Amino acid sequence: MNALIDRHFHIDPDTSAHDLLNAANEWLQYTQRLNRLLIDLVREAGGVEGKRMTYALETVDALMSIGMRCAAEAHGRMVWEQSRSVADFSS
Repeated sequence: MNALIDRHFHIDPDTSAHDLLNAANEWLQYTQRLNRLLIDLVREAGGVEGKRMTYALETVDALMSIGMRCAAEAHGRMVWEQSRSVADFSS
């Protein structure tokens, strides 16, 4: 199943921290919706079909990973930009 999930997500070095945070928010919203769907499916079915549940949970993990990477990258860029501004001001 892992072969079906593309965990590679390229973050453009020119992307602003603002855009990265927007992307992180979007990916995490996808994750939340998928998680809610899984909850509903499990409740309705009463049982869990192993392969489908495994794939769905791996997908949730991949979406969360992308969202967290975007947020971490945005945070790093914001810190870098802030430190550059302080350094420029000090000069």
